[in-house]
Amino acid sequence: MKRIAAAVSILFFSLSIHSGCDFKKLPLPVEQGDVTGFGANDTSYIEIKPVWNSARLGITLDQPTDIIVGPDGYLWLTNSAGNEIVALKKSGEVIRRDRFDQIKPVARPVAISLDSRLNLFIVNGSNKIFIWNEYLNIAGVEAVAFKAIFKRANGDTVHYSVQEAEEFFQTGIDSLTFVQYNFSENPADIEQVTAVHEFYTAPEQELQYFGIAAGKFGSDRIYVAESYKNRIARFNLIPYAGVKLANGRKMFAYKGRFDRNVMTFGSGAGTVDTPRGIYVDKNGNLYLTQWGGNFRVQKLTAGSFISQYELYKHPIMDLNRFGQPNDITLDDQNNIFIVDRQLKRVFKFDNEDPGAGREISLGNKGLAVAEFVDPRGVVVADQVVYVVDAGKNEIRRFKLSISDTDIPVEPGSVQP
Repeated sequence: MKRIAAAVSILFFSLSIHSGCDFKKLPLPVEQGDVTGFGANDTSYIEIKPVWNSARLGITLDQPTDIIVGPDGYLWLTNSAGNEIVALKKSGEVIRRDRFDQIKPVARPVAISLDSRLNLFIVNGSNKIFIWNEYLNIAGVEAVAFKAIFKRANGDTVHYSVQEAEEFFQTGIDSLTFVQYNFSENPADIEQVTAVHEFYTAPEQELQYFGIAAGKFGSDRIYVAESYKNRIARFNLIPYAGVKLANGRKMFAYKGRFDRNVMTFGSGAGTVDTPRGIYVDKNGNLYLTQWGGNFRVQKLTAGSFISQYELYKHPIMDLNRFGQPNDITLDDQNNIFIVDRQLKRVFKFDNEDPGAGREISLGNKGLAVAEFVDPRGVVVADQVVYVVDAGKNEIRRFKLSISDTDIPVEPGSVQP
């Protein structure tokens, strides 16, 4: 076992993303700290012009459904009817380098999430979860290994998958000595880890994955909202390939293994009925939206998955407050933002005691009175609320402001 562990540490763990190696100018994420001084409740979210549409972005927006901001600072958008994921800078520039324009085809993607390893997870309402890794495509892949070579005590060599090899490393088999990973420079093999590929396929074909969220920073888990059997499922990341980068460093590519259902069907708090949006905060607490049940928006404690909000105590749990809450996110101050398709509006809620679960005013203009056709996704970054309107094929942006004059004016636009 010691021989195996030593070899692994040399080949991979000492060179992994979490080892602290110098990755030069590659945009690896860092954990975000708390931000204070968000502003008073009497401020408004004023719309930034121009609206991001097909003409403004220079791409064909066709039923966009979800938007996230990754730990790299980029915006990621599901262009559902275009069967692709689009990466954007916050300036609105579409990123086309490093194969960022090759995050396709995925048939009608509906939701995405990005973890601390820069794995981009994608669901499309089917029984499949897809994955694409940003870092592999930025750094470039020189070779990939799906198998490892071991030597038995009698001198015979045997081949095992990378997943099997990793299990051996963890459990220890003294009769085997690790020799090397069997790297291939075949372009077709490399494409298997650099292109969009399946992360997990459920054996039940009728399952419908509509929401996805990576675990807290550094986690090896993801959470998926499944709307056919009505459950929130947790998956573990399992190494399935060793990857040698063009810069000489090595890391793993991952697939998924079902772990457990953390929520199952029901109408009360802590249960789910037709779940849609899902989010995990920096402490591992789980947030979700659903179209059925009594409580359309819920917050569950990390680990125990017990409801943190209660009926009659926290207004976010009020019956009939929401119609079809489709997406949920948090800002840097831990406030909760929800976009409701049926009510065609955005909500904001306090998430800290003593006002936890209390609705917070969006002001009296801009986002507070904005009219949407079919709002699907919401994310907040740098005090800007981004709302995806699939009905108008637009992304609209609203900046927290104490006056109209502190909203930035983009070239060629008219200040609101």
